[in-house]
Amino acid sequence: MALLCTTALSACGRGASSRADSASRRFASFTVDVAAIKPRIPALAALHAIYAHTYVLEDAYLSALAAGLAGGSVSDLPNTQSAQRAAIIAWRTGLTVLAREAAVTLPADLQQAGRGEIAPSAGGSS
Repeated sequence: MALLCTTALSACGRGASSRADSASRRFASFTVDVAAIKPRIPALAALHAIYAHTYVLEDAYLSALAAGLAGGSVSDLPNTQSAQRAAIIAWRTGLTVLAREAAVTLPADLQQAGRGEIAPSAGGSS
């Protein structure tokens, strides 16, 4: 059974590995773009650093996924979901506090950030 699974992963893994590698490279570019944003307001800069860190975590995950698919094993992927969720919740909460202080209304969908599924699962979105 293990040989069958390894062979199946290897066969479909070639295409998946290439797609994951391309996605990883594109996301790495987004990570640099997000890191390059420099808010002038110190409170926003601090919140942006939290948000930018979620890109670093996702970049690490996608890089590991691409390497795992290329190597035929995805059993050692980093578990970044909890750290990403906590960072997004901290970011969302900080933005909400700043908005309240400035009497500004944030987009309603911002409240969805950090809720629900962060990492993909075999069963799809929850």
